[in-house]
Amino acid sequence: MPALVVRGEDTIVFVNRALLAATGYGAAELLGQKPSLLFPRGGPTSLELARPNLEQGRVWRGETVLVCKDGTLYANDMWVSPVPGVTPRGYTVATCQDLTERRSQARLLLTDRMVSVGTLAAGVAHEINNPLAFVLTNLSFITDALAELEREGGRPGRENVLRELSEAVADVREGAERVRDIVRDLKIFSRGDDGSRVTVDVERVLESSVKMAWNQIRHRARLVREFGQDVPPVEAEEARLGQVFLNLVLNAVQAIPEGDAKANEIRIATRRDPKGHVVVEIRDTGVGIPEEVRRHLFEPFFTTKPVGVGTGLGLYLCREIVLGLGGLIEVESKPGGGAAFRVLLPAQGQPALARTDRPGTASSAPVPPRGRVLVVDDDAMLASTIARILSKHEVILVGSARDALERLSRGERYDVILCDLMMPEMSGIDLHAELAKNAPDVLPAMVFLTGGAFTPHASDFVARVPNEVIEKPFDPAALRALVAKRVAERRPAVGA
Repeated sequence: MPALVVRGEDTIVFVNRALLAATGYGAAELLGQKPSLLFPRGGPTSLELARPNLEQGRVWRGETVLVCKDGTLYANDMWVSPVPGVTPRGYTVATCQDLTERRSQARLLLTDRMVSVGTLAAGVAHEINNPLAFVLTNLSFITDALAELEREGGRPGRENVLRELSEAVADVREGAERVRDIVRDLKIFSRGDDGSRVTVDVERVLESSVKMAWNQIRHRARLVREFGQDVPPVEAEEARLGQVFLNLVLNAVQAIPEGDAKANEIRIATRRDPKGHVVVEIRDTGVGIPEEVRRHLFEPFFTTKPVGVGTGLGLYLCREIVLGLGGLIEVESKPGGGAAFRVLLPAQGQPALARTDRPGTASSAPVPPRGRVLVVDDDAMLASTIARILSKHEVILVGSARDALERLSRGERYDVILCDLMMPEMSGIDLHAELAKNAPDVLPAMVFLTGGAFTPHASDFVARVPNEVIEKPFDPAALRALVAKRVAERRPAVGA
């Protein structure tokens, strides 16, 4: 995440690599300068806007704009935090998140949530239709009985009819309450994400997730609850936490073959660990996870499910949500021995968990490896934007295919080569042809970028080469995920 440290109010004393990649500046160009260098002229800097908060020792947060070296604007969500007591003037830390990245992640979260809703639609319809059926039937009976009483007046047996009417009304009320409860649980998953956190009871969210998935659970396994007595609340976005639990429950369900529900079990447990963290564990007696699959579980777009069943985003997003809440997610499994997913969250008021808080018995999620990416594009502004999007990797920019060919001819190695298809003098197609003759082992790393204005020659090329082609304008999150997947295929993940 891009960050800088300012001494007092007027001197930048530290910038990290992510900030340099985001703005295009070198460290020497920023260190010792005023923060105003990075903000639009004539307007207040975020540090000036944050001053009232800083004076009270509080963090300031707001959407702001940085001016990059090339004059382009970097829209971001910025946190400005005081670091008092270091010197009489103090230090201030500013960190920012690309708004494009945050909004792209929000789209991915919505996509995954819609997949979950699609998976559960039939079950939810079944759960609602049952109470609706006897509500409507009883209402029809009540209507007919009231009409009959009105016609016949004080006939014998009137008391029995009134008793039956009373019982029918009670049934109607019970059915309506069941529908109300289902709708209440649905609201957790349909609620928009505004980024605000509230006090959340994890057991209530777990119960809502179970109710949503119940029609699938009951056909595959017995459900066992082990809820601790002293589990504290957490601070979270309820919809996102519900999305995590629902994904993990559905994964447990799908790991168990249909047909023998009595012999299988899904166990949901909550507890408080010795450090006071909230632990939620979802364990199943399913087929288990092979080691070679477990290493890739949390990678975006990785899935072992058939086409049309999963997006490969579920566990990746679970991890991103949990990390965003200051927690950790872990998995332990062996083939044929079921699997257990464990979510650790800081209790309300606790700081985020550190890596050392991970229990030694659990297998931690691997850290995605850092790759080396070559971007070949004659549009310097677009190339800089790509570098900003891929700031977690080492990104080298070249403005022509000839420059790229020269680097590759010298034996430079890259995990991914993002190459514009149509460029003056030497196109991406020409570069591919040269490499096919002189360095064919490089070709699998190539991914082509195109604005879509194909010539017949370009259309034929795209149709016959196996390399991926990304249309401009591209989705930043999708590009980031594609590069992460390519890098992971060529480099081992840290901790794997």
